[in-house]
Amino acid sequence: MDWFYHTKSRQPNAEDLRALVEGKTPSHQHLQYIDGAKVNMTDGVLLKLSKQISAMANHGGGMLILGIKPLRKKAGKLTPVPHKNLNPDQIHQYVLANNQPFLSDLDFIPLEFPEGYILCIRIPAGTGPFMFSDNRYYSFRNEKVEKLDESGVRSLYKQANRKQLEIYSIYNTQGIPELQQGKYVSMLFYPRILIRNAGQAVESQYKMEISIPAPLYEENSMLTNQFSRHEGKYAVFSFPGKTPVFGNEIFKMLELKFRVKPETIDVFEQGDLQIKLYYSEGMHEQRFPLKEIFMYRNQMLQAKDFKAIN
Repeated sequence: MDWFYHTKSRQPNAEDLRALVEGKTPSHQHLQYIDGAKVNMTDGVLLKLSKQISAMANHGGGMLILGIKPLRKKAGKLTPVPHKNLNPDQIHQYVLANNQPFLSDLDFIPLEFPEGYILCIRIPAGTGPFMFSDNRYYSFRNEKVEKLDESGVRSLYKQANRKQLEIYSIYNTQGIPELQQGKYVSMLFYPRILIRNAGQAVESQYKMEISIPAPLYEENSMLTNQFSRHEGKYAVFSFPGKTPVFGNEIFKMLELKFRVKPETIDVFEQGDLQIKLYYSEGMHEQRFPLKEIFMYRNQMLQAKDFKAIN
């Protein structure tokens, strides 16, 4: 799948949205879902949408999708907004009327389904803080709209001179199986990791460390030359940044490879992928449970599906 919400290279289509649901794609700071059953053109709903868009613009932008019901912070179900309950122009005008300065370059992409529309709203990262109509500033943290205090507002004003790298997304998380008699002999994964400069200043001094359970690592994988050390049961690999990352740029940091076998499925089910991104102004760290992220045909791997060890 082409992760359309990362870039303005093309418009999303209905297949993209179905793939989000089929892949149970997690929401994050830059990708949010709203159940279409909760969308209408009342003042209360429009005000809430406008505030969330303002907050996301102040926190690096992203995409807001009206018409996908979230389930445990993942894309759970397509729930198109009934035709009578959606007016993209009205939403756009409400956002513009409730934000200062002018929040430009918003992209409204309605996709029609038999039951109604799913509306994708692509939100650019703000170059300065946007003040909402209640004379307050908001940001989008921990997937919630939060009011900024004075120091937070000052920080946004300084963003033009700030570097802020973050782990943006992991994709290509579906496995490639090797089968014997209908059972998995192994499952191979080639995930790719995207990073993002949420600031405006160019960053050229950075590196990423990846930690995976040591039994999943193979000497002949593309990780071999990047091996750094062992930390307990985890093997740690270090990847230096090789090209500058410009402000607001989304960049494919690396592609890695690991394999799950019958003798390591228990390790896979209990382990996680740990990522640390170091840059000149700080460090960004995240952990991803392996069994929840890496699947085959959108189904979690289970020990019973693997060929028994002789």
